[in-house]
This record gives sequence, structure tokens and C-alpha cells, in this order.
Amino acid sequence: MIDTADSVMHKPTGNKLIVACVYEGRVYWIGWPAGSAPIEEFALLKKAKPSDRKWWLKEISKPGQPDSDDRTRIVRRQLGHNA
Repeated sequence: MIDTADSVMHKPTGNKLIVACVYEGRVYWIGWPAGSAPIEEFALLKKAKPSDRKWWLKEISKPGQPDSDDRTRIVRRQLGHNA
């Protein structure tokens, strides 16, 4: 199962990415430009360590991150934050 901080490859493009979050069957990646694609388009390259996952969740959801960013809103919702 693909999750936050995992290393993945987007199969159609060959791009290697780090996962920001997975929501409703879509993978949202870390970096710019922000984006997402169906989870079926990804191959897991390496599972993240729990400490890495925790760090990225904290970074993505921290105060000051824009609420207009889908990744921030999704992670905050998943963590139960009020944004």
C-alpha cells in the first residue's frame, strides 16, 4: 500500500516522486508543480520509515502552509486538524 513519504515511480512518465498523501484513489506528490494521478499509475519503489512518514506529515500540515494546497488540506483532514 502506497502512503506518505514512500518513493514511487509514475509509470506513464518514469518520474520518481515522493508521496505527500493518498486520497480517494489518487496519489499527491511532494514538489512543484503540485499534482496528483490515479494510484494505478504508480509503482512502489521504497517504503518510507515511520520516522520519515511522521516528519513529512508534520511538514505538510504545519501552520503557514497554504490552505489552497490540496496536499495540505488532505493531510490536515487525515490527521484531524482544524486547518
